[in-house]
Amino acid sequence: MAREYVSPTGSAIIGTLERLTGRCGISGIEDDGTPVHDSDGTVIFYDDQVTATKDGKTVFLDDNGAEWTFDQLTPVDDEEDEDDDDA
Repeated sequence: MAREYVSPTGSAIIGTLERLTGRCGISGIEDDGTPVHDSDGTVIFYDDQVTATKDGKTVFLDDNGAEWTFDQLTPVDDEEDEDDDDA
């Protein structure tokens, strides 16, 4: 069963950190090797997307943008179910 988790600071876990590749077009290259990017932006290669890991563990993000691995997270208890059991 899927559960909700919070970070050690109590912030909600809202996603995973993803690594993407892409291509930004250039109109030329300066003499020092600096690319001159064009104004078309970057094309993201979504088929290359992978979830980031740290020491082999999935990296999760909290709602403040902080990064955490699963072993650092705390499951959210469903307090309503616990209260119903006491009745």
